[in-house]
Amino acid sequence: MIISLLKSEKVQEIFNSVELFVSIISRMELLSRPDITEEDELEILGFLSKVTIVGIDNSIESAVISLRRSRKIKLPDSIIVATSVVLEATLLTHDAQLLNLSWPSYMVHDKP
Repeated sequence: MIISLLKSEKVQEIFNSVELFVSIISRMELLSRPDITEEDELEILGFLSKVTIVGIDNSIESAVISLRRSRKIKLPDSIIVATSVVLEATLLTHDAQLLNLSWPSYMVHDKP
């Protein structure tokens, strides 16, 4: 979803209308892509400098454990979902598995 946001003409409008949070896992995934160019990295770092990066604390850890016990979901994805649940934030994603996930306090959108 972050790549879609970066390509969107409405990215500045989005920054002006809502506070954006990014899981530390998403940050790692974005910056560790093997095909990343220097230009892509600078664009991603610019975006990340305007959002709040959220680490993994005890409440997120507990939510991850609960989520993974009840659903078959990859650990990185469960950390991202748990982060949105703990923050009571809407998760923006294009991931079909996450879009179909039902879990208490879980909200998703698939459009920037």
